[in-house]
Amino acid sequence: MFLLVLTSARQLSGLHSLMAELRHSKGLTSMTFSFAPNFLAKTQCLVQHSFDEFTIPALSDFVEKDEVDCLLCSVQIVCEYLHRTRDCRPACPRLLVTVSDPKRAVHPHTLSKWICQVIRRACVSVSEEQSRVLKVNAHEVRAIATSVLFRKVKSLDLVLKAGTWKSMTTFASFYLRDVTHRCLDTFFLGPVVSALRVVQ
Repeated sequence: MFLLVLTSARQLSGLHSLMAELRHSKGLTSMTFSFAPNFLAKTQCLVQHSFDEFTIPALSDFVEKDEVDCLLCSVQIVCEYLHRTRDCRPACPRLLVTVSDPKRAVHPHTLSKWICQVIRRACVSVSEEQSRVLKVNAHEVRAIATSVLFRKVKSLDLVLKAGTWKSMTTFASFYLRDVTHRCLDTFFLGPVVSALRVVQ
């Protein structure tokens, strides 16, 4: 779940609305996600098609299959998730589903809770007070994903497209973060997909 937020840079309401029927390229070098037909994003106009679907690249061109970094590949993780939850699919066509009865789409609040749990587990040495200062929440992952992309590619157009924002002001005022801070050793990661692009 955390990787899906990082790689897609989408709001939780959008991830909640993802359909389980996915398209992938030959050799699983990318995966295309689509939303439920009735999904309307908070910032979407009815005629906007940037919310219809999005594609994330795999890390297969950047890491070997047996490398630890391949665990950061959202395409591989989603394939494994679909395999493990295949028995839930007839009851619910959404990607993110509960595995206990009744089988249904996972609520956005639950998704947020899961993401926060992953962040807290990754930062076991961080105190509760430091967590508040570091803004440990699901919304912050979207900000970090787009900020990392901006730092690497220096293209506002790509960032606005990934974040589905209409203007630079929204990104600059509410989402742009200083990702040069080394507190969480972010520079020691291998390649990772952030906001629809592979960054190294």
